[in-house]
Amino acid sequence: PPMANRPAHRAVVALVLLPYLSLAGTVLNAQEDPVALLKGATDIRCTFSSTTRTLWRNGEPQPTTRPSTGPVIVIRNINPSSGSALQIREPINKDLTFIDNPNERHFIDAGGGKVTVTVVLSQFTTGKKLRAAQYSHDYTALDLGSFKAEPEIAFNVGECEVIPPAQ
Repeated sequence: PPMANRPAHRAVVALVLLPYLSLAGTVLNAQEDPVALLKGATDIRCTFSSTTRTLWRNGEPQPTTRPSTGPVIVIRNINPSSGSALQIREPINKDLTFIDNPNERHFIDAGGGKVTVTVVLSQFTTGKKLRAAQYSHDYTALDLGSFKAEPEIAFNVGECEVIPPAQ
């Protein structure tokens, strides 16, 4: 009789659908869980809305904080296995060192005398964007007599969005 096979039929349907239901749950969890969203990201776009710059003048630090519309950076090819990523930013792309911690990701650019560290946290700001901070330090020793270079430190705060994989 047809009713006798119904439990077996349900079991077969469940086994066929199980991988798809599991995948849908993973995608949904990544969208709702900032840790999973950050861990699954291979490409991100960050914007920084506040900047504090500190210059030394006559040996005294002079910080200035202001709203900002930049910088905007895109980090692609995030690879936890190799500890690498690629920053896409005009005029030149840069290879980054990548450090993956349980609740944050660090991207380090240490080229040309300037060190920049971008940190993306596994905490939402608004919507599904993640909190981010960026620190940079630049100092080139230069003394022209009437002009002496001073170190410059910048600290930006903002947010990053995960760029979905290309379909």
